[in-house]
Amino acid sequence: MSFAEVKERVKELTPEELDDLALHVEFLRRTNDPAWQQEMARRAQAAAAGAELHSMEEVEALHRRLIAEGR
Repeated sequence: MSFAEVKERVKELTPEELDDLALHVEFLRRTNDPAWQQEMARRAQAAAAGAELHSMEEVEALHRRLIAEGR
């Protein structure tokens, strides 16, 4: 399928499908980014070592703050 054909097919998507597609494209972009891959590996190592973990209270407070900010 050509890029022009892809663009035409995208025009037919519902708003929900467009959201899903945008998320998928962003995922593909990031997974092909060496800097992102290194950061994910660093985070996985930190989590495996028990570092950079947050308490449930901290997570809940952050969640409340983000909701209050409309995010």
